[in-house]
Amino acid sequence: MVSTRKGVKNIFTVHSKKADYVISKSMTGVFGGVMMILAYVLGAVLSGSLIGKSFDVNVNGLILCLVSKALLMCVFCPLFLSIAVFFRNKLWLTICFTFLFGMMLYPAVSVATLNSTMVTVLIALIAGATGAVAFGSISSLFLRKRDLA
Repeated sequence: MVSTRKGVKNIFTVHSKKADYVISKSMTGVFGGVMMILAYVLGAVLSGSLIGKSFDVNVNGLILCLVSKALLMCVFCPLFLSIAVFFRNKLWLTICFTFLFGMMLYPAVSVATLNSTMVTVLIALIAGATGAVAFGSISSLFLRKRDLA
């Protein structure tokens, strides 16, 4: 529900198609996740340089690793959205199941290392696209069955 000055209106007056809602929330989550990854890398580089540590790394591997991790965000964000939609008014269940499923899928993230290659990026692309479609469809299905209110 979205609160306005004139009262409360349903969120789907803005997003008439439930799939549009799922896509926009997923894209927002992926964008936030990618910005978080870049902020962590920038913070590590800056803090390392402040204390005098060298940052000798294969730049190509680093870039491929970052791209792979960004593509894997396309799995996690729709997954977390599906969980949030399913447990719509129960925040504690949403948090618990998000941690549970996140930890189950965490080994997928450890595939992308500083020695990443184009194969790693291709695997992350396939996993990201498959996960985004699968969990986005599940979210849309949940939304068809119940409203967010």
